Amino acid sequence: MFHILWSSSGQPIEDTAKNLRAKAQFYLSRLSANTREALLLSTVADFDTKDIGAIMAVSEQDATSLILLAHDEMHQSVFGK
Repeated sequence: MFHILWSSSGQPIEDTAKNLRAKAQFYLSRLSANTREALLLSTVADFDTKDIGAIMAVSEQDATSLILLAHDEMHQSVFGK
């Protein structure tokens, strides 16, 4: 909440939260399907890589790789690097 208040620069908090959600949705939409699924299972659903691998029918190592790739894709999308 502090971050939203700090970054709002006087904007209503509700508008800032909507903008942040919209930006998050935009960047998530740019991820490949498998990396997006692995990232969401990890961050939103709080599954560990073993469970993510079972859900996605991949090895635990592949699940870890997909999450790391998702982070890389997100970074490239946000920062253009």
